[in-house]
Amino acid sequence: MRIAIGLKEIVVYVEYESIAFKIIRQYVDKNFTNRLNLTNAIVIFNSEKESFKRDFFLQWLYASYKKENPELMPSFKDNLIRRKHLPIKIKITDKKEVVSSFKLEIKPFKENIVAMKINIKNYLLQNYLRISFRKEYIEKSADGHSIFLKIDSSDTKEKLQKLIKRKKVLNYPISFGYDEVWMKGFLSSNDSFIEGSKDSFVLKAYEILKSTQEDTMDVIKKRYIELAKKVHPDRFFYDDSKLKEYTEQFQLVQRAFETIKEEREYFGYRTCQDSYSK
Repeated sequence: MRIAIGLKEIVVYVEYESIAFKIIRQYVDKNFTNRLNLTNAIVIFNSEKESFKRDFFLQWLYASYKKENPELMPSFKDNLIRRKHLPIKIKITDKKEVVSSFKLEIKPFKENIVAMKINIKNYLLQNYLRISFRKEYIEKSADGHSIFLKIDSSDTKEKLQKLIKRKKVLNYPISFGYDEVWMKGFLSSNDSFIEGSKDSFVLKAYEILKSTQEDTMDVIKKRYIELAKKVHPDRFFYDDSKLKEYTEQFQLVQRAFETIKEEREYFGYRTCQDSYSK
């Protein structure tokens, strides 16, 4: 089962022969009258009389989806509840449709501008990319399949490299297509982006905070606070020789924490039992 939240509807993809579909079909038939039965889908419309049953149904859907995808961020549930008034479409699929994969082509367009094209038009994926690269986003193509991004700084190149290393986006299996020679040259304009480089600031950020990628955000935040207190420049305001040194250290610790925080928020994953939320 997979849940996709759009602007106009909530879509639940479920296999016809699955236990989940049998439970859903039984509950829907018994509790919702304001619905439309189609050949390969059931659409449930909002109704004040059935609001309690609808809330319970959405809670159950989320719990079932969360069980299969424990890395879901809390914001997914918040987003689902905020849009509970939308029609809920139960789309009946076979297994192949549920796990359909997307391919994202990345090509140079103009100087420092790249084009990203999704092989299958998907609003959720496009919206995710626009939000993830909101500062770099320029526009989308007329056909809606491509978006154009300005990638002209160390931070944006690091963000792009993190994206192309992923195997899933919004729980969609995804692969990336690009010219490897061009991509390596484009990213290596800053040495920290060469594949496998240990100089990437993301990796340095964990080292600075004496943490690992397996640590929860709570643990990382605790270490950040401890280090920030230790090197806070206010402790050395009377000593000009140390003030500059500790100011730089304090800024580095801050940058490391913000880098890790942004990385996890941007890409919607949680490490271990991460209890961090925005």
